Amino acid sequence: MSYNLQIVQPCDFVRLDASGRLDLAESKKVLADVARACVERGIGLALLDVRDLYTDLRLADVYSLSRAFREMGFRRTDRLAILHRYNSAEKADFFAMCAAEGGWDVRAFEDFEQAMEWFGTPRAADCRPASPRDGDRDVSRAGRQGDSP
Repeated sequence: MSYNLQIVQPCDFVRLDASGRLDLAESKKVLADVARACVERGIGLALLDVRDLYTDLRLADVYSLSRAFREMGFRRTDRLAILHRYNSAEKADFFAMCAAEGGWDVRAFEDFEQAMEWFGTPRAADCRPASPRDGDRDVSRAGRQGDSP
């Protein structure tokens, strides 16, 4: 099976201020441009590789980035994998959780191969009959181990 995948690395979107700290507003703008380019080219799979990202990103900043998906142009049918190092799992998992709560199909991975495998699996919403209330429910989390239906 072939994929049309965009790999986004920190140098593609992370912007720093004059003091060397993360410029969250500018980084969000650049990430939005990357997302729009994916949408325009019909790319529905993106891998955000933050393994080499060392920044003072606070959980509030991570939350802000995750909530900005609508502004960034991502569609609910798109998939985003966050590839991180084991020592940054907390922020990557938090980002994925916040985005999933907003209805997007986002997961965090420590392993590149697992992320690639996930891209090839059916979406949870594609594996069950449609419900009239799907628009009111977070279907991106349905069927995960430990979650109730």
